[in-house]
Amino acid sequence: EFFHHVQVMSGILTAGYQLSEVMNTKEISRRIELQTMCVAMRALVVGKSTGFTRSDYLIAMDWFNMNQDSGHGTAASNKFWGERGLYAAKVGNCNTWVVGSGQVA
Repeated sequence: EFFHHVQVMSGILTAGYQLSEVMNTKEISRRIELQTMCVAMRALVVGKSTGFTRSDYLIAMDWFNMNQDSGHGTAASNKFWGERGLYAAKVGNCNTWVVGSGQVA
């Protein structure tokens, strides 16, 4: 939820919803949610104080493999963006706005 606040403060949410004339709102929602999840996974790995463990990793993998509602994406999309966040070199690798629709299904 913290990154949703960052999305608001940085203008990502406003810009995203302005795309509703060219992109359906479910896809916009998925782009927002998948970006948030990707960044959250990145923060867990780089934030030493989180104490992210192998057990936490396995729980995340189980979660990634579950189908979410239409606003949060398929298991394949969650797995892609979740793992991307875990292994990203930088937060910019979580930019869901520059990929095709198939990567945010």
